[in-house]
Amino acid sequence: MNGGSFLSTPAPKPAMLGFVPELSVLVVDDDQRLLQALASELGKRYGVTTAADGEQALAKARHAPPDVVVSDVMMPNVDGHALCRTLRAEPAFRTTSIIIMSGRTGTDAVVAALEFGADDCIAKPFEMRELIARIDAQVRARRMERSLVERETRLAAIGTLASSVVHDVRNGLTALLARADFARTKRGTAAVEKDLTIIEGLAVRLNRNLQDILDFARGDDVVLKRRPVSVADFFQRLQDELASTFAHGSVELAVNLEGETSIAVNCDADRLHRALENLLLNARAASVSSTRRPAKVAVNVQVAPDELHVVVDDSGEGIAPEQLPGLFGAFAAHGTNAGTGLGLATVRNIVRAHGGEVHAQASGPLGGARFHVWIPNVVLPRANS
Repeated sequence: MNGGSFLSTPAPKPAMLGFVPELSVLVVDDDQRLLQALASELGKRYGVTTAADGEQALAKARHAPPDVVVSDVMMPNVDGHALCRTLRAEPAFRTTSIIIMSGRTGTDAVVAALEFGADDCIAKPFEMRELIARIDAQVRARRMERSLVERETRLAAIGTLASSVVHDVRNGLTALLARADFARTKRGTAAVEKDLTIIEGLAVRLNRNLQDILDFARGDDVVLKRRPVSVADFFQRLQDELASTFAHGSVELAVNLEGETSIAVNCDADRLHRALENLLLNARAASVSSTRRPAKVAVNVQVAPDELHVVVDDSGEGIAPEQLPGLFGAFAAHGTNAGTGLGLATVRNIVRAHGGEVHAQASGPLGGARFHVWIPNVVLPRANS
């Protein structure tokens, strides 16, 4: 450990990341003054968790896997190299970037860090802007790697999906047509309304499945059709359309709006509606399958001049921490909602197309999972009255 000065120039404030801690960074150092200084500076840009040694870091990382670990080498209990080696041995941290801070300089320090599985090594003392640049470089590299893997596997994944989806579509259409024919023979009876409700549900499910596949095929190339939309009207429509589905599962849906919700936001309302619908249906499924009662899904919407922040909580069993790193990938699912397995990947793509970010927590105040959606810079000026 080297407790020398590491900050000689202020860190540049990012234009985009100031609105949400979209990146989680675990900082590990047994020098409390240095640890607090790092947490204070990095916390202006990222979501930061701290640990005083490698043993604490392992416990915290296993509870909530970080995107990046920044660790000192010389520490009691478990040192930085041992921490690095242990993390690299666990599948949950396969995509976690690790940056080692070393009091040693030169090639030997860098080689040692890389041999233990680190992605980068920075010598103390250092400037904060250099550490931030290295963190951002690791994030860009990881995202590029994930993007390439997703693009290479997308066609193969669609081929795998094709047979099961076609089977599902055929079965659904057969059932839909049979119900429609049968409904015609029972005009004027209460049974007609029940059959028509079933028909509508089947049609909605089939359409959602097909749209998820189309969006997955497009990947990040989502073309938005933005228009001004009232926040209050948007969420009222979402609540109204899902009311019967939630009532059928005896799940309470509570939507709370805060801030200037009468203003308009510039977004693709249909796509954003579908992204939030996917999150709410997953939350409903998780609540239904849980033993907690009453079953509940809570949506809190906060509108600020520069962002729309939506928080979705459910009363389900939560998410296992080891599932968090790949939760928004293809075929990952939260709850037991039937479908293509592309729902959360679709949510991520739509939100990122709006310039925003989506983040999941293993548990929230209702006992189940908590999802955050941030859409930046969406507020349009209101016309003068």
